[in-house]
Amino acid sequence: MENFSKICNYEDFKVISVVNKGVYTTSLIQDPFSGTRYIKKELSKEKLPIYQKLQNLKHQSLADIIAVIEKDHAIIVIIEYATGETLKSILDKKIKLDEKIAISYIQQLTSVLNVIHQNGIIHRDITPSNIIVATNGEVKLIDFDIARFYKYSQTEDTQLLGTPGYAAPEQFGFDQSTASSDIYALGILLNVMITGMKPNEIQVKNEDLALIIKNCTSMDKSLRYQDVMQLDYDLRRLKHVIINDFSKKSSEKTIMPSKIATILGFLLLISIGYIIFQVLQSSQDLNVPNANEPESSLSGQEQSPTVPNDLQRTTTGFELPVILESGFMVSQIIDTFLFYGLILKNPNENFAIDGLYIRVTARAADDTILGTGEIPFARIYPNQIVAAAGPAFPIDEAPATVDFEVLSPGTQQWVHESLLDPFMPLTVDNISRFEEGVFTGEISNDNDYDIDHVSIVIIFRDENDQIVGGNFIHSRHLPANGTLPFTFDIWYDSVTPNYEIHARRVQ
Repeated sequence: MENFSKICNYEDFKVISVVNKGVYTTSLIQDPFSGTRYIKKELSKEKLPIYQKLQNLKHQSLADIIAVIEKDHAIIVIIEYATGETLKSILDKKIKLDEKIAISYIQQLTSVLNVIHQNGIIHRDITPSNIIVATNGEVKLIDFDIARFYKYSQTEDTQLLGTPGYAAPEQFGFDQSTASSDIYALGILLNVMITGMKPNEIQVKNEDLALIIKNCTSMDKSLRYQDVMQLDYDLRRLKHVIINDFSKKSSEKTIMPSKIATILGFLLLISIGYIIFQVLQSSQDLNVPNANEPESSLSGQEQSPTVPNDLQRTTTGFELPVILESGFMVSQIIDTFLFYGLILKNPNENFAIDGLYIRVTARAADDTILGTGEIPFARIYPNQIVAAAGPAFPIDEAPATVDFEVLSPGTQQWVHESLLDPFMPLTVDNISRFEEGVFTGEISNDNDYDIDHVSIVIIFRDENDQIVGGNFIHSRHLPANGTLPFTFDIWYDSVTPNYEIHARRVQ
C-alpha cells in the first residue's frame, strides 16, 4: 500500500493480464517498485459515489479500494488483488460443500454485508463468481460494479441488473432492491453450496437449514430476513447444533458394535455397583454419626456446591429478564421500518440466558395490531444490563403504542455461571459526533481472550430523556486486553441530539 502511494502515475503499472475487455476494461496490474498486484477497473462516472464510499470502509471480507481516480468520461479504480479461488471454481470441482463450511462462508458474507448495508449500499450481484475463497477459508466479496445506493423515494430500480437465478425478483422491475435483495442471493447461494442446485430444484435435507433458506428466498421480500444479522444469528445457533450432532455421532462410532460385548459390559457394571454398594453399606453400619454432633466436611474443607450441567438444568427459581426502558420511532432506512430501542436486565445472580427473544407488537390507537416481530438476543450474563436497538419490521403507518414482551426461554437456554468464561463487560470510550449521523469511538476489552463478534448499539433519547429508538452495527475480532475503533454511520432521519452508545459480546 505504501509503495503504491509513491507511484505518481498509475499508467506506469505493468499490465499482467486483461480480465475483461469491452467499453470499460478490467486488468490485473503490478506495481513495478514493490511487485504487488492490483485490480484496475475502468468504470462509468456514475459509479464514483459507490466506490468513494467503499474506499472508506474496512473489513476483512472486503477488498481494499486503494485509489479512485476521475478521468474525463470515466473513473479508474485500483483495488486490492484478492488471492484465492472463486467459489464458482470450487463448486465446479466439488459440486457440494459440507454444511459447516457453507454456513461459515455465509456468516463471513453477512458480516461484511452488515457494514455495507449500514452505509446504504446494496451489492445486487452476490454469486459464486464474485466470492474469493483463500486457502485459510476466509472469503472476500468482490465486484461492486452493479451496486447501488438505496433511495428512499424510489419504487423500483432504474437499471434492471443482476445474475439470473441469484438476483431477487425486485431487481427485474417489480420493486426497488434493498438489503433483503442481497439476503435473497445468500439463501440461493447457501442452497447451491450444500446441494449443488437452487432451492426451486432441490432443497437441503436439514429441516432447520431449509427453513432459514426459505426465510431468505421468499418471493415476497417483506417475508424475508430484513437484516443480515438476523440471518447470522439463526445460522450461529444452527451451526452449534450441527457441531454437537457431529460430535455425538463420532462418539457413537466408538461404541463396540457387538451385542454380546455390550451385554457383558452391562453385567460387569451391575456387579461392580453391587460390590461398591455392599462396601458403603458396611461402612455406614460401622460409622453411624452422632445426631447431636454437627457433620464435618471431608478433610476439614468445604464441599463444592452441586453445579447443574446441561442435563440437570431446571427453571426453578429463574427470573425472566426485565425491560428497564424502551421506546420506538418510525423511519425510512430500507422501506418504512419501526425502529426500537430498549435497556434490558438479567436479574439472575448465577445464570446467563442464551437465545432470548423479545416480541415487539405495534398497535394503532384503536388497539389494532399494525405489525409484530421477535428480536433475538445472544448470551446475557448474570446481572448484566444490556442495550438493544435496530429495525423491528416494516410498517405502513406510525403506531400509537408499541409493546415489548420477554418470551420465556426454554430450560436448555439457562447457563450456570460456572460453565461460562469469566467475563468483564466491554466499555466504550472517546465517543465523538462529527456530523449528522456519524459517530466514532473505541471499545475496550479487559478480558484475557479475543471476542469474535461485538454488537455496538446506539440509543437515541428525546429532550425528556425518553428512549425514541436506535440502531446497531456489528464488528468482528476485538483482541484480548485490547481496543477496537468504530465508526457508526446513521444514515436515516430522526437522529436526536441526545444519545448513548453501548457495546456487548454476542458470541
